[in-house]
Amino acid sequence: MEIRLSDKHALLAGSASDRTDLKVRSAFAKFGEKIQRVELTVDDVNGPKGGVDKECRVIVRLRKMEDVVVTAKDESLSKAVSQAIKRADRTVARQIQKRSIRNGIRHSNFGFASHG
Repeated sequence: MEIRLSDKHALLAGSASDRTDLKVRSAFAKFGEKIQRVELTVDDVNGPKGGVDKECRVIVRLRKMEDVVVTAKDESLSKAVSQAIKRADRTVARQIQKRSIRNGIRHSNFGFASHG
């Protein structure tokens, strides 16, 4: 799984970048080869004005499925990143589950109830 972090305003300076990379890897590792790439972009929408302006966008490029795109905003960059990763994780799990059910394959290794 390839991970790309994009940060125009150097919000993820130093160890914050490493922590974010680790959060992404640990959140999506369970999906294995189903994920081609995860792109995480952070931005300070209002600049120095403050407010709920830290934005995190996560794009999960899945193999043979539609991309998952999730955005979260918060006053805290850390919270925005965590929210976006959690939402993307849940959305990816649902999308993989739906595809598996459509194809007649049921998986229980993503935390879903076993039907078999």
